Amino acid sequence: MIDALEDDYGKNIKFKVKFEEKDEMKNRDIKDYEDTLDVDISKGYEVKFTLTVKGKKDKDELDFVALVGKVDGEGWKLLETPYEDD
Repeated sequence: MIDALEDDYGKNIKFKVKFEEKDEMKNRDIKDYEDTLDVDISKGYEVKFTLTVKGKKDKDELDFVALVGKVDGEGWKLLETPYEDD
């Protein structure tokens, strides 16, 4: 994957994450993830963040949304793959 990024951005790629906001997930949404993933989740958030990708040739700022949950006994985990926020 780094090779593909270097084709687009050039060598010496750096990543920077800036968290924009977080919204607490509703209990019914947390329950759906608990049932689907078969885990106990004490808290959950929808987190919006900006990922800056910078190399020698190019730079981009990409906005993403991620769903994270505090899984009992395991700590904070991604509940879903982050998706790009339009």
